[in-house]
Formats: sequence, structure tokens, C-alpha cells
Amino acid sequence: MTTYIAASHLPKLLKGTLAAIVVAALLLSCPHAAMAQDQPVKVTEADFKTLEQLRSADALARYKLMFRPDDQKKAAIKAQWAEALKTADWTEQQYNDTNSAVRDIISALKDLDKGGDDAESAKQTLAAADKTTVETVKAHLKEHLSDTELMQKAAAQVREEADAELRGPAPDAQALAGQWAIDIDATIELLLKDFDAATKEKLAKQMRDQTPKATYTFGPDDHFSVTTEQNGATRTEEGTYRLEGAKIFFKSKNSKQEQSLSIGIRDGQLRMGVMGAYSVFKKT
Repeated sequence: MTTYIAASHLPKLLKGTLAAIVVAALLLSCPHAAMAQDQPVKVTEADFKTLEQLRSADALARYKLMFRPDDQKKAAIKAQWAEALKTADWTEQQYNDTNSAVRDIISALKDLDKGGDDAESAKQTLAAADKTTVETVKAHLKEHLSDTELMQKAAAQVREEADAELRGPAPDAQALAGQWAIDIDATIELLLKDFDAATKEKLAKQMRDQTPKATYTFGPDDHFSVTTEQNGATRTEEGTYRLEGAKIFFKSKNSKQEQSLSIGIRDGQLRMGVMGAYSVFKKT
């Protein structure tokens, strides 16, 4: 059960030395009382937007630190968080105070909505809070992501960052123009880099036996062709392509549907595939 105690009401309830000790303990243990002890935090529309941005940055930093990075990476993560605060022109104390105030109001609003034993103390908490803050939180309650949602968002961003590092920067049409042939050895090395030696050897043999030789030609303009060779049979497909960020969209002459792959160029190699699984091509 959540307990809401307005600090201004405590002296009326408790008197004497023992009362003072109890009051001090309550003020330390009750977040709502702590908020009421000082000037209520005022959160405007702009403040709320900044808070949500910083909560996302905070969750991202905490998620990355969960993997126990080395000292250099840990310092970089902390520097990113410090830069987020600097960009927002907030101090860490301001972030903590604002975050705490908004959390308290959200908790009180939920208890008020549920009714029951906590409703009356929730009313006291809302009455003690800054009116602008209460109205701001009410207006943007659905925009306030839970801690679980923030960590899920952070996990997705970390996966995307890792994938972007793996595939390399997205190419433009000029960088892509020309002929690219699959490098099966480099593809195997990239796809199996995290496997143990025995498993890697077994899978590498299967991949060499089953992967067709593929050569892509891009250009002129938006034209592409891909020629594949496998088991003595050769097949060529032609059509048009377009680039959109780190995605390439293919449309074959005989198809009405586009097919897409993620794309990047890393260390002079063209990499195309799906998240975490890329075939490597070398320019011929």
C-alpha cells in the first residue's frame, strides 16, 4: 500500500521529541512527503518533453552498463549521458527532482483513479504539488513510458547500433555502381564469428556447398542485374533498385513487388542481408 503524507500536516498529528524523530524518518522514507517538504517542482510542457528525452537517454545508458563494459566503454557511456544533460541544459539533480515529481503525481493519479484506502492521501499529494505540474502530467500521461518500455526501447536501439556497426555506412548510388561478387570466405567468417571452432568448421562446409555464387551489377542509373550459379545452372535476373537510408529495394522486371535488404559498405566490402546476418561482396 502506498502512503501519502503531506509534510505540512505532520506537526498537527505528532508532537514532542519522539514525534520529531518519527517525522524525520517519514520524510526520508516517503517520496511524496519529500516532494512537499521543499518548493514543489514545476513542470511545464517543454519540461515534460525534455524529461522524456532524458529518461530515454538514461535508460539507454543503464542498459549498456548492464553488460559490464570495460573502463573505456563505460567512460564513453557516461560521457554520452553527460552530453544529453548538457544538450538539455539540465543538471542531474534537476533531472532527478523532475523525474521524481512526475512519478509521484502519476502514482497519485493512479491511486485516485482506483479509489479505496489510498484515494484520500492521493488527493493530499496532488493538492501539495505544483498545479502546473499536475495539469502537465494529466495532459501527457499516455506519453510517459514505463521503465519496462524504456528498457525495451533501449534494447532495440542497442541492437540497431550494433547492426549498423556490422553492416557499415549506407552507400549512395555512386559508391554502389559496378559489379560485386560474393566473397564466400568473408561471408562465412562474418556469419560464424561467434561460433566455436568445431561448429564453425562444420557449418562452413555446409555453407560452401549450398551457397550459390552470386554477382550483382548496379548501373547504369537505377538498373541492376544479379547472376547466380549453382550446380552447373546459371540464372540472371534484372530490374531496378532504389536506396532509402540503409535499405535497398529491388524490383525485378517480372515482379510487381519490391524486395528489400539492409545494405552497407564496410572496409571496401558490400554487405547485404537482414539484421545480424549479412552476405559479403567484393568489387570485381
